[in-house]
Amino acid sequence: MNKNYLILFANCIPVRGAVRGIIYDLQREVYHFIPLSLCDIIDELILKPFEQVRSGYLSEQEVFDEYVDFLLNRELAFFTDEPILFPPLQTLFKKSSLITNCIVDWNNESAYSIKTVNKLLNTVGCQHIQLRIFSKQGVAQIITFLEAFSNSRARSMELVMQYHPDLDNEADRLTVLNANHRLLSVIVASSPHGQLHRYTDKGDASFLFTPIAIDTSDCCGFVDYRQFAVNVDLFMESKTKNNCLNKKLGIDVNGNIKNCPAMTTSFGHVQDLTSITELVQKQSFQSQWQVTKDEIDECKDCEFRYMCHDCRVFTTNKKSQLTKPAKCKYDPYTATWKE
Repeated sequence: MNKNYLILFANCIPVRGAVRGIIYDLQREVYHFIPLSLCDIIDELILKPFEQVRSGYLSEQEVFDEYVDFLLNRELAFFTDEPILFPPLQTLFKKSSLITNCIVDWNNESAYSIKTVNKLLNTVGCQHIQLRIFSKQGVAQIITFLEAFSNSRARSMELVMQYHPDLDNEADRLTVLNANHRLLSVIVASSPHGQLHRYTDKGDASFLFTPIAIDTSDCCGFVDYRQFAVNVDLFMESKTKNNCLNKKLGIDVNGNIKNCPAMTTSFGHVQDLTSITELVQKQSFQSQWQVTKDEIDECKDCEFRYMCHDCRVFTTNKKSQLTKPAKCKYDPYTATWKE
C-alpha cells in the first residue's frame, strides 16, 4: 500500500468547535466527535506527507496511531500517492426554485384564501409547504385545507394541527393523509396521549402526537439535537446562506407575506397579489438569507453549526442579527446542554 499521503474522503469534513470537533460524513449522513488535537493533525495531513507529519509526534506516537486507526476503521480517510486527484468538495448551494419552502399559518381569526396562497406558491415553484393550523378542527375541515393544495407544484407537505378526538380513529387518520398525496407527516399538538408515533401503510407517512402546545407562530425556533441533520444540502446551505430563512416564505395568520410568520416585517398581503415572483427577488426580501452560521455569536464556535437549523427571529439580542438563537441551550465552550 502506498502511504505517502493520508487524506479524508471529500464527503468527510472536519468542523472545529470551541472545545472539540466533528467529522461530518455527508454520504452516510452521520457524524463523529473528534478532539481538537485530531483537527490539528488533519490540517497538517492536507499539506504534508504522512510520515513527515507522524515524525512530528514522536512523544505521542501511540495517540497519533490511534487517531489514524480511528480514521481508517470508520472509512473516513485513505492513503494515496496522488492527493491532487482528490480535491475537496466545492462549497456550493443552488436550487432552481425561487422559494424552496413556505410556512402557512391559520387560526380562527384568519380570513385570507388558502387557495390563493397555493396559486402564489406555484408562481415561484415552492417545493415544500408546512401548514400550521392553530385552531382545533375536525377531519372534515382539515381535508378542506389540504384539498386547497391539490394542484400544488410542491413535492411535499407537512401538517401541524391541534389534537382532535377524530384522530384516535385509524380510518380518519388515513382519510387525512389521502386528502393530499404530498402529505408526508402530521404533527398533532396538545395531545392528551403524550408523545407517540402512529404509523400508517401509506409509505413513510406518519402521525406524531405530542403534548407540546403549538398554537402560535412563537412556538418555533427551538434548537434540539434530535432535529440535527447531516447531509450535503444542509451543510452547503449552512456554509453559504442562512439555513432557515434562505429561500423561505412565511404567511402569517392574517395573510401577510413575510420571511417567517413570526417576524414583524411584512412585504404585502396574499389577497393583493397574483404573483410573488417580483416580491421575493427584491434585495429587501432576501437580505435575511445571507446571514451564515459562521457570522453568528457562539454559533461560529459551535461544532454543530452546519447540521443545526438557525433562527433569526428569536435571538438573544433583538438589536443584532448576529446573536445566538434564544432557544438554543447548548454551550459550545463547555460542550454541554443546559436544562
